[in-house]
Amino acid sequence: MAGEKMSAPQKSPASPDALESAYKPRIADIFVPNNQIREFKRKHSLQLVNLRNGVRIIGISQGTPDSLDTRIEYTMPYGGAEDPKGQEGITHFLEHMFVPKILRQQAGLLGVRVNAHTSAMEVAQVADGLVNPEVPEYGLKPLLPSLRDALFYPLQQIDNPEAAVNGERGAILGEITRKKADHSRTVWDIADARVYALDNPSAIDAIGTEESVSAITAEDIARHAENVLIPDGLTIRVFTEGKATSRRQVIQELSHLFKLLPREWKKSKRPDWEKLAKLHPDVYKGGMHQIDTGLRNNQVSALIFWPVNNELFGQSHFALRYFTGLMRQRLHLMVRDQGLGYVDNAGMREPGGENALFYTQIDFRKWSAENPYGFKPEEFPEKFSQIMDDLLGNGNEAEKITDADIEEYTKSQKIGMRARPTSREQILNWAEYGLRKFGQMVDAEKVNDIYTSVTPQAVIQWRDTLAKQQPMMLLVGDLPDANKAEK
Repeated sequence: MAGEKMSAPQKSPASPDALESAYKPRIADIFVPNNQIREFKRKHSLQLVNLRNGVRIIGISQGTPDSLDTRIEYTMPYGGAEDPKGQEGITHFLEHMFVPKILRQQAGLLGVRVNAHTSAMEVAQVADGLVNPEVPEYGLKPLLPSLRDALFYPLQQIDNPEAAVNGERGAILGEITRKKADHSRTVWDIADARVYALDNPSAIDAIGTEESVSAITAEDIARHAENVLIPDGLTIRVFTEGKATSRRQVIQELSHLFKLLPREWKKSKRPDWEKLAKLHPDVYKGGMHQIDTGLRNNQVSALIFWPVNNELFGQSHFALRYFTGLMRQRLHLMVRDQGLGYVDNAGMREPGGENALFYTQIDFRKWSAENPYGFKPEEFPEKFSQIMDDLLGNGNEAEKITDADIEEYTKSQKIGMRARPTSREQILNWAEYGLRKFGQMVDAEKVNDIYTSVTPQAVIQWRDTLAKQQPMMLLVGDLPDANKAEK
């Protein structure tokens, strides 16, 4: 692709004082000022409780008549990135113990759905059910003590921990086996290893490996739970579809349950923004890399990455999102017309704020005697480069995403956003997200104001900026002839 290679972005000016890391990404003015928090909570009927042991409970009610549905999410600020060496996947293993068989049985009798999930940075437990003040013995409320105990004393709630751990081990090994055979997940494992620095948590797979999971014992899990399961940093999010009365009752009960936990601080709870911002040096060099997945499934995916300077939730951030959406629409048409395959995804990854990655992904079937309409992998890089050049205006001008295209798309996006008023759930989601990530509530209405104020000129600027850069392209899949050094 024509154009000059992009150099590594420079660190940007400091963001709000609420960020406690030495490295501070640029963030738009989206926070609720400290002197306006009381008014913000009153305006949106937002309830916030900060317990002395570091537990934070935040909730809101939609006010839908006759609705009793409630969701509670418990999120702890640690994940697979903190797994000890040789015990990769132990936090994910611990997460499985958050929803033991006895809890699932109890929840089923009360009409509650419970689940849990783990990422590199966080682990969470989720419960969905009814809260009916007239029938307090049914639904979420009677399950709250068991949910807390499953979080903070997971193995103590199980009669035979060793047997339970062995049972979950089988389930996790099954997950790993299925994951290895999944083309899309394998592709992204390879891509993450090529675009993120080795110490970037975004490159870590929280599920672990067959070797590490097979070696983890009940004693290891108990020791890990003792090290990481502390109240400080826990955020509990409560959303009720119905009346505020139900939400207040739930939060009152949660406050009573969790204030009994001890005060105990062991580590900083803010994200390590400097690590999250690190990208692999190869990203800035551009060029094509062909990598064999080892899956003989006749499938190949092409991914293209542009590293870009980004201000989180600022005008530039949303302008790039607008261009992402428009490019995805055009790619669908062009890839289909060329007979290459289909566009699986296009979007942004924001590992550390300003060091964002704008990417596109196309999946296609290889050419073979059985699949004569497929595309030959050795011909794909040049073809894909030509498509991207055409879209950005470095090639066929007739295919370029024009100023008029951008103006029309920007207008439609703004109309769509303005037609959807900010919901109570959005207010809660943004406020809770800000507290977890930055230690300061984010105002959803400020975010939406920035989104709808993006100008077509800002989107056009992104098209022209990307046209001058040399992206990194990955061709990943059933490529037995790929250079072994690329694996």
